[in-house]
Amino acid sequence: MDSAESPMSKTAAGEPSQGQQRLLPANFYDLSGEDIDVSYSTTGIAGQPSLTYIDEEETRTFSGDQIEHVQTPFGEVVTVYLRRGREGGSKLFSLLVPQVNVTSQESARARSHGIVSHQQILVPIPYGQEVRNKVIRLTGTASVRMF
Repeated sequence: MDSAESPMSKTAAGEPSQGQQRLLPANFYDLSGEDIDVSYSTTGIAGQPSLTYIDEEETRTFSGDQIEHVQTPFGEVVTVYLRRGREGGSKLFSLLVPQVNVTSQESARARSHGIVSHQQILVPIPYGQEVRNKVIRLTGTASVRMF
């Protein structure tokens, strides 16, 4: 197939050629790994992000201000509190949101990592590490959803 027939070819002006679908940044991620499932949407019907976290103990859904966002040199990290508290400590989940480009009608494979953090809160303050992190390899799909 020559470059004129390629579905990814561009015109001299850099615009997509006729018949080529424009690539868009994914706004919906459906990922899983090591007994957890995560769905993350950068925007939704109300114009707010949402994240659903499922593991063997719980199913939780978060939206809007319940999701913390941090931009890093390697991408966006979103974090939710699965449990906040003094007794038993806190449990957080963080997702490194992969940068994936897709067409409006197709999904693409996506790979990333999630981190489940457990923070023990004890009085008096214990000696040693207070936060335990488990890094989880996640795989699934990324797509564009129109809300």
